[in-house]
Amino acid sequence: MLHAIVVQSFIMLLSADRIIYEGFAYPDAGIEISDDGRIVAVAPLSALGTPDEVLHGKVILPGMINAHSQAFQRILRGRTQFASPNQKDDFFLWRDSMYHVAGLMEPESLYTVARQAFLEMLLSGVTTVGEFHYIHYQPDGEPYEDSNAMGLALIEAARDVGIRISLLQVVYLHGGFGMALNPWQRRFADPSIEVANDRFEALVRKLLEYRDVRLAWGIGAHSMRAVDYDEIMSLKLRLAHMPFHLQASAFDDEVDDCLDRHGERPVELLARRELFDACTTLVHATQLTDAECDSIAKLGAVVCMCPSAEADMGHGIGRAADLLKRGVSVALGTDNQLGSSILAEARMVELHERLRSHERNRCVADTNTSVAAHTLNMATLHGARSLGIEAGILRSRKWADLAVYDLTDPRLAGLDGWSLLPGLMFGDLPRVTDVMVGGKFVVRDGKHEGAQGITEKYTTLVQSMYPA
Repeated sequence: MLHAIVVQSFIMLLSADRIIYEGFAYPDAGIEISDDGRIVAVAPLSALGTPDEVLHGKVILPGMINAHSQAFQRILRGRTQFASPNQKDDFFLWRDSMYHVAGLMEPESLYTVARQAFLEMLLSGVTTVGEFHYIHYQPDGEPYEDSNAMGLALIEAARDVGIRISLLQVVYLHGGFGMALNPWQRRFADPSIEVANDRFEALVRKLLEYRDVRLAWGIGAHSMRAVDYDEIMSLKLRLAHMPFHLQASAFDDEVDDCLDRHGERPVELLARRELFDACTTLVHATQLTDAECDSIAKLGAVVCMCPSAEADMGHGIGRAADLLKRGVSVALGTDNQLGSSILAEARMVELHERLRSHERNRCVADTNTSVAAHTLNMATLHGARSLGIEAGILRSRKWADLAVYDLTDPRLAGLDGWSLLPGLMFGDLPRVTDVMVGGKFVVRDGKHEGAQGITEKYTTLVQSMYPA
């Protein structure tokens, strides 16, 4: 239920035909936004006064949060959907294509690709991206003059497009469990954990110089294949307060290799040593036992699922319903090789659960709540927790990051206060009309002012990489 809050200094009172708050689409409500880009209050207009702007024929939601993106993988779309007649078409064959694309990236080209990827996210209603970044070095493994040139290219791309970003600086040290790096991996890998730490500290100093509240950061380990548990311990001991992301138990072979190497499954091993906590996000985690789900809940970690990417790579279906019922926050990402819409990912999580269980309305914390409200939380609030961002919910002092949808779209016709959110989450994807980040509109009436130039440069780049 909406409640009035004591009004502080604000620069805008924004309203729309409907504002979705705690699962219900309220009419005659408003959002007060302060001059620093944060929400002051969400309340009935009767308590707030006359709006400065009314978005007629529109509905406002919190902006979606993509907690796991690899922007360079945007180039993979349409290039891996061909069956191989001579090889098992699995994750490792897909990875060869990914390695090829990663090998083409330089700071300028990564900037161009990331701008396009981030633009598409904004246009789908995503206001924050967590960028899982591990292309650090030149293709031969030598450092750039600025050791963080590639990461800074991602930052510049996000700032130019207007999306909020958390740059997750990912450590990569080994080619697999007990394996040396292969040639493709040389540009991912630091020579030591000390060098990785020093480079991260240099990155943070640079990001602080921007004085841009849309920028955040965290640390990551690519996987237990690429960073051993003692090295993960070193990272966690030094950077315990940081958001920490780790791809874990993503596919069967990874689990089997970890069992062969350590005698334990990846999440089992990490949990027994308490190497994850409330600051940790376990990415993918499609291969979990009941005991591992219990450990994640006990230690307070977030799980980030990327259902379209996990399906594309043949990883399997994550256990969202089981995790939610244990009180675990489940965030969502795209990985970026198939699409940009986190709303679409939220729907897919629930539909995967239905296919597996032969039951409906699975992704709820209890039996008396709306599955649409819970899937929206995965797309927003849980992603904010994963990245340590004060967003993902329409609440006082959170960032005014908003996604606005077209209520005149026939796909939403006839929906009322209770059915509108389920219609948004589980019908055809509705049209995004406006997007606000930090109190400023970056998309208006479905248009981004830089879109044409961004897409033209991206198209030219990809055509040069893949000439006809």
